[in-house]
Amino acid sequence: WQVCREVRSSSKVPIIMLTARGEERDELQGFELGVDEYISKPFSPKILVARVQAILRRSHMADEGEAVDAMTLFFLRQWEFITKKSFDYSPYFGHYQTLYSPYVVAPYVGGPEYELTICKSVFESVINSARQKLYIMTPYFIPDDSVVQSLINKALAGVDVRIILPSVPDKYYVYLVTRDNAEKLIKYGVKIYYLRDSFVHSKLVLTESCAVVGTVNFDMRSFYQQFENGILTDDKNVVAAVAADFERTFPDCDHPASAAKNGLARTVAIALLRFISPLM
Repeated sequence: WQVCREVRSSSKVPIIMLTARGEERDELQGFELGVDEYISKPFSPKILVARVQAILRRSHMADEGEAVDAMTLFFLRQWEFITKKSFDYSPYFGHYQTLYSPYVVAPYVGGPEYELTICKSVFESVINSARQKLYIMTPYFIPDDSVVQSLINKALAGVDVRIILPSVPDKYYVYLVTRDNAEKLIKYGVKIYYLRDSFVHSKLVLTESCAVVGTVNFDMRSFYQQFENGILTDDKNVVAAVAADFERTFPDCDHPASAAKNGLARTVAIALLRFISPLM
């Protein structure tokens, strides 16, 4: 919501909100903040492209930059992979104006059709680039060992590493492992925050110099099994807006000073759940 608010406060550029929040109150909030289209999952890529084109016709302007074509291609390729139906992509490309900017906006995508673990690699690159701060917001925290070790290394090196998680789970068994994984990092200097009385659905990574926004969770399903996408940017305005959102969120969180002590039943349950954690 905050990114939308920041964009609308200084620009009339059309905004399409793609989200898993499909309830009426969420849609109404989106329109109150100034979005032009509110699309909840699941949706058809063809319908999405058609709505983008309709907005462009109404506004007599185009989204700027080649990143538009990249995001369009991601949706169309995923649609083709799932449906096994091929079609001509060309009518959906080229609907943008060339943008000259000192900043980078790099869309990326990962999924079953790619051999490389692209989404995980982006996260690792951003984590390793942090020199002063590393803020993460995610609903789930079930990464593999290499990501965990990167976070530990950054905290031990003096980087301010903070992770915001929900305090209200949507899947209790996943939440057990999420909290246990996160709180094990406290002893290394990682600060864990639980958004009070709320579920977190944002997927954000922020350093002092760049931000990542997308669909990618910090879990192995997102890294290895699912279609995901995101945008990495060093645009100072976006980085500042995301940083401001984090700073407004921290006071609304509980911040444990140490890991919670688990009873025998909980410890056994977590240990058993770890065997299936790649599927969570």
